[in-house]
Amino acid sequence: MSSPITVCKIEDIDVILLQETNLIVGRKIKIPGYNAYTTPQIGTDRGLATLVKKSIPTTRLHNRIPCSINIETLAVTITLLNQKIDIYNIYRKVNREDTGEIQLPQLFAHAKRTPSIICGDFNAHHPILSSLSMTNPSGEHIAFALEEFEGITLLNTGHPTH
Repeated sequence: MSSPITVCKIEDIDVILLQETNLIVGRKIKIPGYNAYTTPQIGTDRGLATLVKKSIPTTRLHNRIPCSINIETLAVTITLLNQKIDIYNIYRKVNREDTGEIQLPQLFAHAKRTPSIICGDFNAHHPILSSLSMTNPSGEHIAFALEEFEGITLLNTGHPTH
């Protein structure tokens, strides 16, 4: 039995995070009512996009926390009711030589100091992530890091979308 599909209108969505956009340099994403922040597809990078409703004050975070090689990162800061929140959009490329480790300590330390939401496609599989696939090193690494850092909470409540 499959889950029912929830349909919502675009105007009901405040923030949209996309990975593997394959946007080439110079191309833009334009959705009426949204500001788009993007990184292009260059070399092995696949590109990221974060779209935020124009009614929400937003700035691109240029001094974002680096997560590792083979990790694409795009960060913005939104302001809601005078509260700044950093939103990280992350894509971990699949690479045979990659150990699966994302440099989470610095990112999690930042999240403990500054309200943050960390989202993305980590290509990580582990039961703690509600993954239906076999556990992989990246999933083990994330599960371990979540146990090590107090105050960092996993919000996914269902299996990944792909």
